[in-house]
Amino acid sequence: MQQASDAAESGLFPSVAASIPGYIFRYRQAADGIETLDYVSPGFDEIWQPQPGENRNDPEMHWSRIHESDLEAFQASFATALRTGAWDFRYRIRMPDGSLKWLHGRGKLQFPGDGGFLCDGMIQDVTRQVEVEQSLEETKRRLVQAYRMEAIGNLTAGVAHDFNNLLAVILGNLELMDFANDPDDFREMQDQAIKAVDRGRSLTLSLLSFARKSTLNARRIDAVEALKSSEGLITRALFENVSVRRVYPDGPLMTVIDGSLLENAILNLALNARDAMPEGGTLSIEAGRRMVAPGAVICGIEPLAPGRYVEIVVRDTGRGIPEADLARVVEPFFTTKGPDKGSGLGLSMVQGFVAQSGGGMRIDSVPGQGTAVHLFLPEAAPEEEQAEAETRPAPRILLVEDEPDVRAVIGRLLESLGCDVRAVGDPPAAMDALREDGPFSVAVIDQNLGTQISGRDLSRLIRSGTPECRTIILSGMWDSANDGDSVTDSCDLFLQKPVQRSTLNAALSDLLARD
Repeated sequence: MQQASDAAESGLFPSVAASIPGYIFRYRQAADGIETLDYVSPGFDEIWQPQPGENRNDPEMHWSRIHESDLEAFQASFATALRTGAWDFRYRIRMPDGSLKWLHGRGKLQFPGDGGFLCDGMIQDVTRQVEVEQSLEETKRRLVQAYRMEAIGNLTAGVAHDFNNLLAVILGNLELMDFANDPDDFREMQDQAIKAVDRGRSLTLSLLSFARKSTLNARRIDAVEALKSSEGLITRALFENVSVRRVYPDGPLMTVIDGSLLENAILNLALNARDAMPEGGTLSIEAGRRMVAPGAVICGIEPLAPGRYVEIVVRDTGRGIPEADLARVVEPFFTTKGPDKGSGLGLSMVQGFVAQSGGGMRIDSVPGQGTAVHLFLPEAAPEEEQAEAETRPAPRILLVEDEPDVRAVIGRLLESLGCDVRAVGDPPAAMDALREDGPFSVAVIDQNLGTQISGRDLSRLIRSGTPECRTIILSGMWDSANDGDSVTDSCDLFLQKPVQRSTLNAALSDLLARD
């Protein structure tokens, strides 16, 4: 004890305090709420750069510099520390020149017994560390997008061929309708053209959902339907000498997941399987149920939570993966395809996506025999089917579409459903219609209106001014990547163009049935 006292008196503590990165402090709060900073080491000045008149021992000076977006969380961090006895928080402060710094504070609380508390701790400037972390996240995002575009490049030729075939079916049947004398022949030609349009819509939707930058929130889907939706893209991506075998159950396999990302994952695995079979072979895609018992190790070292899972297996009869590489294939950027054959991100992305969804992935491979990738997704309980909506009274619809031909077609579709339609071509006309001809039950709005005001912007205006009016956004693209919120934050429903009469009918029934 005497040696420690001598060290303190000889200036050891101030010397250590001056040499550490950042600064140390003692903060005191009395029982009556009065705050003081009993001690702040010299490193404070380098980080905070106090101005004339600012007192570094005044807690108010500290609070006034904390970024307004972090202040509430900062206060909450101390409330947590009062329960746990430890403070650990990262936050921003505003500098005199307007710039921001990131600080990381840690401390230990003491309770003297007088109703107050002390906090002894250290604060460091971590601005550079945060900038590096943000840069790495941006780099990761760009690499993920680059991988998606790389995969799309593999599909381009096949997609162009399929679109030309679809256009041939549509154009041919439209021309033949002029010569059809039999009503049954006319209806058959009409049905063929409509089916071709629907196949084209499904194809563009698959490509857009794969290429888009943002992710949608997980929702309850049938994994079997997701696998069926991806069949077209997978077939187009395969070599002619690769056959496909699909094994699905008769009923649905329900799981809570991002359906489009699941389709992306299956496509990635199918592309890997294709590349593993340059001489040809069989690609198998299987789906079923799997019960995982408590403590069972299904995916690597960590056990999955016990319960029922949807198991999807993508299997090939290719070259297999050498045992030395099997443990590394899920590492980002690891690839055995060669420098110009792939980014090495595919399996890493799939594993991360499945893990974030509460599941797991396992890879089995035998060199010379093939590889099987197993995805395990938590199964969701089936819901009872909802009864069909009752017949509704004719709703009043505001249609906003800048393309005259499209506006006319959608207007006629809505009228054929018994709707009273007011159609306009731009946002100002829409706002005039709301004032002069309202109220409307539903506004159907195109996303790209050819003005600075987008469909989502207009939808927000309508919802804020007339919240009783439901809104539907129509678009040929996924627009959720254009800002930070999800699509349904700005509208009630999003429908992909081209939209069919049955889809409009179902959407209106859904919206008008809501309270």
